[in-house]
Amino acid sequence: MADDASPPDSASPAPPPQPNAVSRLIDFLRAKGASPVKAPESAVMLLQKQQGNSSLNARFVTMLGLACAIAALGLMADSAVVVIGAMLIAPLMKPITSLSYGIVTGNLKLSLRSTITLFVGMAITLLVSAGCEFLFELRGPTAEILSRTHPTLIDLGIAVAAGVAATVAVSRSDVADSLPGVAVAVSLVPPLCVTGIGLSNGEWEIALGSFQLYAVNLCAILLCAGIVFLIDGYGKVVKAVPGLFVVVVFIGLLAPSLYVSMQSLKYDDLSQETVLGFLREKYPKNQTAHPNDLREVDVIVMEDHVFVYVRIEAPRDAFDEVELQELFDRIAAELDKPLNLKIQFVLTDEIVMYPYKEGDAYKQLYGAGDYIPRR
Repeated sequence: MADDASPPDSASPAPPPQPNAVSRLIDFLRAKGASPVKAPESAVMLLQKQQGNSSLNARFVTMLGLACAIAALGLMADSAVVVIGAMLIAPLMKPITSLSYGIVTGNLKLSLRSTITLFVGMAITLLVSAGCEFLFELRGPTAEILSRTHPTLIDLGIAVAAGVAATVAVSRSDVADSLPGVAVAVSLVPPLCVTGIGLSNGEWEIALGSFQLYAVNLCAILLCAGIVFLIDGYGKVVKAVPGLFVVVVFIGLLAPSLYVSMQSLKYDDLSQETVLGFLREKYPKNQTAHPNDLREVDVIVMEDHVFVYVRIEAPRDAFDEVELQELFDRIAAELDKPLNLKIQFVLTDEIVMYPYKEGDAYKQLYGAGDYIPRR
């Protein structure tokens, strides 16, 4: 009699292994299955976008002119908020990325049109900013203007990171919303506006320093954008090498002055901290100069020495010769060059109110001034 029961299926597949806790956490953080990460845009689509970015049209001229006027007025008014607003609407980044794309792909037509648009944009920026200064007559350089006249290696690092971020945002639509942040991070229109203001005022040092900052940002963005385009598969290294080599040469020419400015910034920080530390230490014993009375520490780096200028609001006899020598020795110990130190005391009249004690001993403790005992 035949057995109706079917034999057990010994070859049935084993159930898939369950992911462990670490794998589930990684999938959760990556939002696996929610929305796939978009690949870089096709070469055809990106070329069309860069052709639009290289176009010199009325919209580009209008928006850039308005951004330059806002930036120039914000610089003259010493308003960082207004300057940031100008960065957000300035379209000067577009011809720079299209120029970089034209370089790496060997598209001479795109590169030429981008270069023309870029130079026309620079001319508009210089003319508008100089015109704003001529109309409103800036009385003196503001802090916003002076902050863009001494580029350092830090500015080069910022431009490198911003160039990479801008190119990634251009070639990937899913991160395009990062472009406004990139526009704020890298400084293009404001330093060029400072150049125009400096030229209008005849301040050649300000104009040269700010244009150097613009040139550093421009070269760094061109170089980094080109490298990112090549990594993403756009263009070929053979076509990109000549153009990128020229950019590298320009960066090399700018690098020594950036290093000198970086050294000046380093010396300035060291001198500032040393003077503040000296005042904090001396104030409990000699209360004629508080750390908040320090008004300025300026450093000028020479070939063979460093000149440090200290300006402080205090009475004429705030420190004796021993204390001044101690301050000199402290600053000199922090620097690797001979020091020339100049201290300027801005004379003040002081009134000290003391609640408990009277007499010469208390006056010696609190320094010279008028003493009004509290009742």
